[in-house]
Amino acid sequence: CSIMGALGEIFSFHVYVGAESYRFFRRIAAGKPVTAGDLFASVRGVPAEFVTAKGRTPPDRELVEAFGHANKRGKRAPIFRAFHPEYHPWYVTESEGKLLVYCLQAALAFCCHPEEMDDVDYRQEEDVFPFLDPDPEDKTRKRFKIYPVKAPEPPVAAPQAAELDENLITDILHENLPRHGALETDHFFTSAMIGEKNERKACMRMAMVSDAGSGFAFQPALGKPEDSTGQLLVLALLGAMREGRCLPSEVRVRQKEFKVLLGTLSERLGFDLRVTKSLPALDHLKDHFLAMRRPVRIFDPIESLSRCSHSYASRYSRM
Repeated sequence: CSIMGALGEIFSFHVYVGAESYRFFRRIAAGKPVTAGDLFASVRGVPAEFVTAKGRTPPDRELVEAFGHANKRGKRAPIFRAFHPEYHPWYVTESEGKLLVYCLQAALAFCCHPEEMDDVDYRQEEDVFPFLDPDPEDKTRKRFKIYPVKAPEPPVAAPQAAELDENLITDILHENLPRHGALETDHFFTSAMIGEKNERKACMRMAMVSDAGSGFAFQPALGKPEDSTGQLLVLALLGAMREGRCLPSEVRVRQKEFKVLLGTLSERLGFDLRVTKSLPALDHLKDHFLAMRRPVRIFDPIESLSRCSHSYASRYSRM
């Protein structure tokens, strides 16, 4: 859990659930650059953010009024959202609300911890944070034992190569397509929302391919939350090969993970895979596409997180 607000611009308490979310938090805490796609791809958790009337939706206002919170101009009130990987933030369920309440109780216990803990400096040693252990004898679930614990950033799980549709591979091999040139490919999330009016909105995700020499854009592969990144990259590349009527000599990607995901495909079709920092043709295409998207705001967590990335450390507690 992290409490943000040292800059005085936002006031938020965020619960990060799972190793992937914790890795994302550590990137924020270190001031590393993050994108909306990074957030949508990895964060699971539930925050409480205190916002003015401008940042509240009608259901938020109904909740505030139901609890008798003063709805004065410029006065902050809490809004509650839940994060699920590959979805936009949405209103919390009962279980998510209970988790948030429990973690808020723990944070209050930490802020009111005994005086004998005052000499503990949690920022003195790298990767050491306060750990809150619930008191098993406390039926109210409000008392915790607090002590330092080392919590390094967990390693990233090794990716597995994407499974291939052998029928598609066989069809391409039987066409005896010529081989030349290089393709650039990437996968990313966009801020576009997919879903009905009153349901959690999925993020639009896309695998794009462009010709490295000409910059020609091929038909992208659009994905749903349950689709794997590897499968989308494979589909986009196979589509580009059939549309371009040739096999590439080389495919360039930006991430080592993508090289692993495409490893089996490169072996079957005989092209080289290269990781490069820059994908000029694809980046131009991607920037053009994103510029066409009109930004939509239900709750803008990346804006809040980026503004507090250099001053996150008001307090941090790990349950």
